[in-house]
Amino acid sequence: MCSETNKIFVGAFFGQEFQKKCMPWKLLKKVTSDFCYQEICQGKPKWPTDDYLTEDIKAKIQTFCEPWKKKLGKKVNMKTLSADPGSFVPFLLSLNAEFEREHDDHKSFDVRRRPLPKLLSLLPKVSVHWRFITLSVNALSSFVKRSLPRNYQSQLELFFHVFDFKKLRYKRQQSGHGASFQKLDRTLDDFSLDEVDNTYLPITLDPGRKSVFIAAIGLEYNRQVRRCTTSEYYHMAGSTKYCKKLNSMKAVTGIDLVESQIPSSKTSRLGVYEAFTSYMLNNLDALFSFYGHETAKDRFTLYQGRQRAPETMANIPPR
Repeated sequence: MCSETNKIFVGAFFGQEFQKKCMPWKLLKKVTSDFCYQEICQGKPKWPTDDYLTEDIKAKIQTFCEPWKKKLGKKVNMKTLSADPGSFVPFLLSLNAEFEREHDDHKSFDVRRRPLPKLLSLLPKVSVHWRFITLSVNALSSFVKRSLPRNYQSQLELFFHVFDFKKLRYKRQQSGHGASFQKLDRTLDDFSLDEVDNTYLPITLDPGRKSVFIAAIGLEYNRQVRRCTTSEYYHMAGSTKYCKKLNSMKAVTGIDLVESQIPSSKTSRLGVYEAFTSYMLNNLDALFSFYGHETAKDRFTLYQGRQRAPETMANIPPR
């Protein structure tokens, strides 16, 4: 609720009051988070320190916040949210209505406007995909009424005790003593460059936006650089191949056309939501048929691919 409230204040207030005056964007976000949100949710509002915020501008911001504060009508914190979450639905509907008005007024070729805020979905959108569950060791131990295992080997023992993995071709292996670790506190002053060069193998790791990781191993003369891009990761996990197969099946069965015409459920207008409900009910059998139990095998294969991918990435050759 906090982030969505900030979005509406940034979008609406910027569009109504300061689009022509060009209030600095960073300052606008600071005002909405430190003052507007806190003022409307009856928190602890404070003004950012900036020469742009004159008394006249502050008065306009206060005027903008006042009707939203009255519409909310109560203090927002974890206690009030958990005590009566339904009482905040009318306020969220008002937010969504403001979002929709911005979308209606938006001109696709107007590059001067800020990006549109995302619409809210006030009701849960039920998935038509084949459902699956994930059993954690915490849930499993409570079901079988056994104490929660604390180490990895004991957790595997619990799963093998409850489930029969022979049909999945998993064999149970008895392990010996686990590895022991000794904690060593070292600082940069404990090493010299010659000592590092002759004794140690320095490794630096950097996660990137287009790469899962980039690792530089060694020093200048013997340095190796290993990287794995996100495209390579998806290929290792099998996601690329599966998406291509799924899109081909959708085109053959016509499901891609059905899904592309689904009305949005992110609305505060009753007529739009009724259109969404009616469309989903009319096409529910076709969607359930396409995402039937046959897709369970593909989902499990993708899960296995995600488990194998980290081991494959660890063995990527240097480039």
